[in-house]
Amino acid sequence: YGQPIIGAEAFTAEPGVGRWQNHPGSLKAIGDLMYCAGINRYIIHRYAHQPWLDKLPGMTMGQWGTHFERTTTWWGQGAAWLGYLARCQSLLQQGRFAADVCFFAGEASPNGAPHVPELKALGYDYDSINADVLTRRITVRDGRLVLPNGTSYGVLVLPDTPFMTPTFAARIRDLVEQGAVIIGPRPDRSPTLADMGKGDEQVKSIAAAVWGDCDGKTVKSHAFGKGRVHCGRTTQEVLAELKVQPDCEFTASGGKPKMAWIHRVCDGADVYFVSNQKPRVDEVVCSFRITGKLPELWHADTGTMEVAPIWSEENGRTLVTLRFEPTESVFVVFAKPAGTADHLTKLSSRAAADAPPANPIIQIESAVYEAIDGAGKVDVTAKVADMVKTGETTIPATNSLFGDPIFNHVKRLVVKYTLNGKKELRSCDENGAIELAEPGPVGAPASWRVAVGAGGDVGLVAFASGVGVYEFTTAMAKKGTVEIKNVPAPLDITGPWEVYFPPNLGAPEMIILDKLAWLTEHSDPGVKYFSGTATYLISFDVPSDLIRENRILELNLGQVREIAQVSINGHDTPVILSLIHISEP
Repeated sequence: YGQPIIGAEAFTAEPGVGRWQNHPGSLKAIGDLMYCAGINRYIIHRYAHQPWLDKLPGMTMGQWGTHFERTTTWWGQGAAWLGYLARCQSLLQQGRFAADVCFFAGEASPNGAPHVPELKALGYDYDSINADVLTRRITVRDGRLVLPNGTSYGVLVLPDTPFMTPTFAARIRDLVEQGAVIIGPRPDRSPTLADMGKGDEQVKSIAAAVWGDCDGKTVKSHAFGKGRVHCGRTTQEVLAELKVQPDCEFTASGGKPKMAWIHRVCDGADVYFVSNQKPRVDEVVCSFRITGKLPELWHADTGTMEVAPIWSEENGRTLVTLRFEPTESVFVVFAKPAGTADHLTKLSSRAAADAPPANPIIQIESAVYEAIDGAGKVDVTAKVADMVKTGETTIPATNSLFGDPIFNHVKRLVVKYTLNGKKELRSCDENGAIELAEPGPVGAPASWRVAVGAGGDVGLVAFASGVGVYEFTTAMAKKGTVEIKNVPAPLDITGPWEVYFPPNLGAPEMIILDKLAWLTEHSDPGVKYFSGTATYLISFDVPSDLIRENRILELNLGQVREIAQVSINGHDTPVILSLIHISEP
């Protein structure tokens, strides 16, 4: 219908996963996934009225919902997340959605939008459409189905049903005659008696002309007018025959990446939003069906924009190499001509092959979803193994995923597997989840990275000595090596740490920690069970010889749970998840 804003109730939580437990880090990945499904405005569930200034965390809306209000511990720091959401939604509400396929929801009532995740995983996005729009707002132009706002589709897919009203059958006939490509079974009857029984013959007459001898078995395609109908073929097979390449594809050296994406077109610019759905680092080659345009990276978390440091064009596609932090996302924007300037197309470290894998190596031996009392079970080994192949390491134990082996009996999931060569056996009860691999310390810095300067110059930044020699290739086939030597050793910030607590929340005013440790391990119950914002204070010296031109000092906080705000010399800084870590360009 051309509406620019698609809102949805967001982050609704059942009591078991609400309970003031959610925070921006736990919500980001699923929020990004919903952006990639087409939602571009969150209506957060929920914000409860808080009438008191001295009662925390305050009121709830019964037991339901993610608790999103000023009494939440992370409310102040949450402004960074809300800024991220605002930038994402600002871009995603502009322009128009880009898709290759449109699925007709059907004439039945009630009906719904088809959900075809396997098509999206192959690199093709899709939309859905109802009878009203297909009848009144769709036209055919150059073989594509076009809406008034310019959104267009190469293929229309009909529901798998032999029923079709005469009016709609006539509309399909007109669209195909004008050049549309349609996938769907041959109709042979009308679903209504409003036509006094004459509808069946009208539908059969139209089908005979449009579908011809196409029966979906021996004959699977038939031309009519300027267009063509297909039946008995998958959408992917038809797209391949039309030589339509995937719009967006992802590959990674450390196993199959788990990415979400969506493509919009804004004033001639192609805007892709891509999201790492894994809770760990992944280096991904993103392949886009774009040529002749310069890839830019627009970072919604910081608002910064830069030219992609490493990219190339191959076989009618643009390949952009990106290092994603855990659940990181970025907009890849193609708005400017690529030009003729030389640029990096490849950069690698000779020592990379000797480095441990960034992602855990998981081999599933067996998986069983069984009734706890032994009344029945189902083998789900193949299902779990397929999930692991896509990068999933959290396996929920639910009937919706595995089916119900026996009704009204409590089930459990039992998985035998190897994790980096070590045998593991884990289980959980129904509606729980198994973590096949612990997320580990997120935000651990890479041993090296590329950085783009303000003038567009690309630099190599190394964070450790002994990484060795780096090899690079440019678009003009220039090749060379860079050797990084003598990176200073990391400067450890040791204790003691002063930890301050706000008043009237059960904790002492201050404690001293000889070294950093989880507060939940402290002997004082007021500290052990403290809920709120604690302030850690330490002073340290940076030797003057470490500060020089072309050197970067980074503060790495290690593993942070769940959010942190850093202040240096009394000034807040946007350092998130990233101790002093010294690098040498």
